[in-house]
Amino acid sequence: KGVTHLTLYRGVNGNWGNRKYELGLEEVRLQPASSFSSSLNTAIEFSAGSSEEFGTRAVYAIQVPAADILSTPRTGVGCLSEEEVVVLGGKYRAVVVPREVGETNSKLYADAIDEVLERE
Repeated sequence: KGVTHLTLYRGVNGNWGNRKYELGLEEVRLQPASSFSSSLNTAIEFSAGSSEEFGTRAVYAIQVPAADILSTPRTGVGCLSEEEVVVLGGKYRAVVVPREVGETNSKLYADAIDEVLERE
């Protein structure tokens, strides 16, 4: 049957909704052709940004149906070095992890994502 879903990540740094982030689940509405990464480390790098205000940087983790993938660097549009995956727009459930939870440690982010999903 092949791959049915992909786990993708997006780092945000205060300019995606201009808000404070809290650990948990939320519904997000994506614009058409939204960029994510298949690499948690890449998303963490994008969450660094220039905002120093507490709570304004985060990493989103979403499960995307394979049918909602518009492209990857190997199939069309996308940055290979960022492991970019372009997702079609729509509503998705996302785990939000504020940067303060993990800073630059991908294991702390992964543990936080698992913790949120286990509560589900």
